[in-house]
Amino acid sequence: MTTREVALAATQGSARALSFGTDRPESRAATRPILCCSTSTPELAAIHDPVNQLVHCEDGNAVHSVMIAGRMVVENRRVLTSTWTGWRDRVAAARDRLAIANADNRRLYEALEPIVGSYCPGLARTPTTSTATAPAPNSSGL
Repeated sequence: MTTREVALAATQGSARALSFGTDRPESRAATRPILCCSTSTPELAAIHDPVNQLVHCEDGNAVHSVMIAGRMVVENRRVLTSTWTGWRDRVAAARDRLAIANADNRRLYEALEPIVGSYCPGLARTPTTSTATAPAPNSSGL
């Protein structure tokens, strides 16, 4: 994915996932999140290409506030649109649903674990042949 595609997925895609706006072209601009980021973090201290830096460098620590469709959803690093209790219940339900849906796969992977576990260390100990050579230290090839 390109930096632009990632940025669009993070803005339009997340707004759509959170049920803000629609796919109509006239509503897209209104639903794009407005991020307020602190430039006191090392990743954003020297801004050269803001979108590229947000996509490749920002880890979420600089996000101070977020507004979507004129509504504050994060303010002063605090999520305003949901409660932790609600999220905790939804995550627990998803965990249980996924455990049931993947029970057969889990049994298969647990049965294969001893086989894979015994093969991979043996493979790592097996010498390999390679025709590639590395330049000698301090050579002009580095």
